[in-house]
Amino acid sequence: MRALDPLALDASAAHPYRLAGEVGEVPFDLTAVILKGAVLEAPGVEASRRLSPAEGGQGLYVYRNDRLLQLGGWNSIIDGGRDYANLRISLDVGDALLDVVRINPEKSGVVLEPEMGRAVHASVGQDIGTFSALLASARSAATEGRRREPRPIRLVEPRGGLSRDVYDAIQDSVEFADAEPIRIRWERLPENGLVEVDHEQRLLKINERHRRVFSTSSDPQDAPLLKTLVFLLYSRFFEGAYLGGREKREIEAFERIIETALADELRRRGAQKE
Repeated sequence: MRALDPLALDASAAHPYRLAGEVGEVPFDLTAVILKGAVLEAPGVEASRRLSPAEGGQGLYVYRNDRLLQLGGWNSIIDGGRDYANLRISLDVGDALLDVVRINPEKSGVVLEPEMGRAVHASVGQDIGTFSALLASARSAATEGRRREPRPIRLVEPRGGLSRDVYDAIQDSVEFADAEPIRIRWERLPENGLVEVDHEQRLLKINERHRRVFSTSSDPQDAPLLKTLVFLLYSRFFEGAYLGGREKREIEAFERIIETALADELRRRGAQKE
């Protein structure tokens, strides 16, 4: 029995898929699991999630003579990402596979030759079908899992100004309000201001005059930390059909605080340059 069971194959709730492939004339077997529910809390799963360099511990778990050589990662077989965070595949490397699955000299991780990667994609199983079907099942399970998770925060959906990674993190963590999406973008505003709420145009504006303070890029998705913090602070003002008196007073209070902080930031940066 392996000391670390990152696929939780012994758990009653686990449902392993067996796939078979061939590279050259050498057969190999893959065991895949899409982790769900209580299986995610299995000791081996939690330990490998912490130790693996891959998101959620996803990817290949490569063994030789019952020794774990690689703790997750996809070796360019697929790009990976959040939709595959709970997909894990084990591969036992026998002598016949050493030409296409090379062990690093440090015995930490492996290198797959291109033909091995293609062979993995071509592998098939009786209960899952093709490798592509396995990937589709993992994506479907990830989508369903996100749908079922309780969301403690409600925010208006941001449709522009943030990268796909940041948008995905927001989508995974919050419930989107029943309101029209907003866009976040740089626009030229009065010198002393940083943020402006344009409720009618569904725009959260950040002052273009101070862009170089927070970004050295002209990418419309630049300054992700600033934009995300501003979005988290101002999102609720876009939830209603209009801005009431209370909301306007709150925005004015935010503006006074942020304008003071901005002036202090600019002063400190100016002093550093002198």
